[in-house]
Formats: sequence, C-alpha cells, structure tokens
Amino acid sequence: TVDRLLLENREDIETINSRFEQYREAILIGFTHPVIGVGMGNYNFYLRETEQNFIANDANRAIRWDARLPHNIFFLTFSESGFIGLLSFCTLITYLIKIDLHLFTSQVLIKKSLIISFWTLTIYSLLNPTVNLTYNILFFSLRSCIHRSSTA
Repeated sequence: TVDRLLLENREDIETINSRFEQYREAILIGFTHPVIGVGMGNYNFYLRETEQNFIANDANRAIRWDARLPHNIFFLTFSESGFIGLLSFCTLITYLIKIDLHLFTSQVLIKKSLIISFWTLTIYSLLNPTVNLTYNILFFSLRSCIHRSSTA
C-alpha cells in the first residue's frame, strides 16, 4: 500500500487519473437527470459510447463492468439517484454520525468495535465501488448490530 502511494509506477498514477475520470463521468451522467438520477443500477447504460464499446469488446466483461463504476459512493449515488438521493444519503450519514458519536461514549467495547467497523467500511466506500452484495450485506448487518446493541 505504501509503495502504491509513492506514485513511482505509471500504473499507480493511471489508477488515480482513472478515478478522477470516473468521478467526472459520474457528475456528467448525474446532470443528465439531476433531480432523480438515471435509476439504480443504470450507471453503465449512460456511459459514453466509447466506454460501453470498451466494456462490450473486452474478454473480461464482468470485471470491466464494475471497474467503470465510480469508486466513490457519493458520486455513484448522485449519478443513479440525483440530488434527491444524494441529499437523502447525506442526511442519513449525518444522522448516523450523530448517533454513533453518542454511542461511542459508552463503556461497552462491542459497541465501539461495531461503530469502528461500520465507519471503516464507510471510508472504504469513498475509494471503491459499493455495488457488490458483500458490501451491502456488511453495511446493513453492521448497522443492525449497532442498533440492537444501542437498544439493549
């Protein structure tokens, strides 16, 4: 990880450049339907034609399909659900921060570890795609566990 952050290889720099390109693409797609977005799961259908051809002609289509998604949950949310979805998601995150800051003062170690796990996963979503099943199961399972531990 540290070697990758030193940006000594061309591949490391291209990875960063491609992320910014993905963010730009997500913003452009989001502004085609700014209020409600293009629909959940429809991001790849609104990619530029050159990107769609790249995906369609690649032997590793399944890998490339996810690779073109914006590697940031906020950009993906804006492009697929517009300003309404982005505002709702930001409100949810703000609410969860407020709850978790209050719960983190608890002396119960399991609560603290669940909160740290949840926010680590959330930080992960800032730099990686979040459409896979594993991410979503972890996200909602951790929130459920945090909720259950706070009511107990």
